[in-house]
Amino acid sequence: PASFYPMMTASASDERVASLVTHWLTNGSRFCISPLGPKRVTLEWQSARESPSSPCYWGMPSISADDSAFRPSRGAYWRGLVWGPMVLLTYWGLLQYDHLPVVANARRGLCHQMAMLFLKHWRRHRHICENYSPLRDAKECSGMLFYHWGALTGFISLLEAEHYGRT
Repeated sequence: PASFYPMMTASASDERVASLVTHWLTNGSRFCISPLGPKRVTLEWQSARESPSSPCYWGMPSISADDSAFRPSRGAYWRGLVWGPMVLLTYWGLLQYDHLPVVANARRGLCHQMAMLFLKHWRRHRHICENYSPLRDAKECSGMLFYHWGALTGFISLLEAEHYGRT
């Protein structure tokens, strides 16, 4: 996700950001965020994400799911787990280019996927995870079970709904 942080400065061209979002953030085998927002997806993206071998069902792993170092199922701390601070920084970057439909849709998809990930663990165990597995079948947190920055995965939905000041 660090590749998405420069968007916060709004210094990249619209074309470059659209390409970054299309080829990386919303790619079903890389960062796995829905390219069409939370409710609509293309069949190609859906099949990549929904397949039993999908490495990042929930989206936003700490490294691209097609990287050879990606190992979230083995608890490799920085090798593919989902981290709230990375999610929030990416969200803020996407806001800078909200005038681009591909970016606005990706932002909405990010919010939806992260809210569902957060709520899955909260409803099942009442945990706010330090980090989360991007794997669909993960049953438990991959880090500490109650950790402050884990709530950022759900917080972006509050920002999105304007329940908290957006600047």
